[in-house]
Amino acid sequence: MYYNLKRIFFFFIFSLLAATFVHALSTSQKRVEVIDFNDGIIEKKRCPMDRDYFLYLPEVIDPNRTYWLICYVHGAHGFGRNDIMSLKHFVARGDCIGVAPSFPEGFQLLENNTDEQLIGILHQLDATYKLHSKIFVFGHSGGGQFTHRFMLKHPDLVIGCEACSSGTWATGGIFGSLFSCISNSSDGLARIFHNDRDEEAMKTDGAWQASILRQGSTYHPNQNVSVMQYLSDFSVSTANENEISVLDQSTSQNIPIAIGCGSKDRGKVGATIRLLSPHSSQESLELAEEEILNRVQWFHEFEHQLHQGNFFYKSKLFQGEAHHVDESEQEALALESFSLGTCGMLPEEKVFFDLELAKVQKEISNQKYDFADEQFHQLKIKMEERSHRCLKQDLNAHGWSVNEEALEHCYQALGEFLNEEITHLKKETHLTPPT
Repeated sequence: MYYNLKRIFFFFIFSLLAATFVHALSTSQKRVEVIDFNDGIIEKKRCPMDRDYFLYLPEVIDPNRTYWLICYVHGAHGFGRNDIMSLKHFVARGDCIGVAPSFPEGFQLLENNTDEQLIGILHQLDATYKLHSKIFVFGHSGGGQFTHRFMLKHPDLVIGCEACSSGTWATGGIFGSLFSCISNSSDGLARIFHNDRDEEAMKTDGAWQASILRQGSTYHPNQNVSVMQYLSDFSVSTANENEISVLDQSTSQNIPIAIGCGSKDRGKVGATIRLLSPHSSQESLELAEEEILNRVQWFHEFEHQLHQGNFFYKSKLFQGEAHHVDESEQEALALESFSLGTCGMLPEEKVFFDLELAKVQKEISNQKYDFADEQFHQLKIKMEERSHRCLKQDLNAHGWSVNEEALEHCYQALGEFLNEEITHLKKETHLTPPT
């Protein structure tokens, strides 16, 4: 009898533990929720490609507001769970929803359909939440590699991006190119042999690509022929006016991109750079002949090509810092890019607007709707006048390089933002619609 009771007891304990495990497993597969200091809700979800991502929602979703989707990309061998709190500042604004995907290996170069993974997340969430059609992406190290390449490949889906401490940059050859989105008239492959290893690299560098394809050339690095000598064999003059004019029409050139790197981040990622872009600096081309560029050198090369391509960008070298830069500094850099892309203002100007908007909201709370309407109308005029008068010099003072078309995009973003704000107020009051 004692033996039977013992068997029953152990069977009961085993069944209880098994039931607890199954319940915990099924719950974790559905979603994981964490309330973080009452600022928002974090959920674990699965994207259409059946890969994990973490969703960071504001505590309260306003049905009258359209939200910006903000994506933070983890570094090499990372997971979305580890970096979800990098989105806290954006979510706390009240107009953003955050996502932190978990990407498979190769995501730095958009391999394994990782760009489509992020696009799938956007479409999936858009079916549930009221989202803007474009997203903001930022990341550190491997995440920085993904973000700037995603922006170049999908400029129609990106409102702004920030890339910090990237191990590789899109400066040409197998690492992609700033100019890959500028000319799509003759996509093709240029075959490169390096250290007895055959690799195929996508070359879409406009006139250079067309020249390579016409000559059917293959570059074989050796001690007798330098990269500079090889490139000099190609005739840039073969590019026609149409190929060159496409450069001025590139959507990606008008997207605010912020890049950063620690001044002491001189580690080498172990990949030899094939700087096959005609936009490469002389110094980098010569360095590529002799050694692997470190992160600071590669950062400066990308910065040089952004300047050559007339992109809308800011580059910042974090003095005295190595690979892991201060998170608040990276966040501030990302916020500048986000603010310019979404409302056409620098963060300081956005703070001024918010203070003035608070005055309008105070009048609304006092039910002085007509007065609030007029007050917002005057604020709209003031902001647009200030923008046209001061924005370009303010951008330059903050280290931004801006082309005229990008400046017009900022003015347009400001107008759309102001109209959206008055529409949002109108839905909760008796204010008249924007004119």
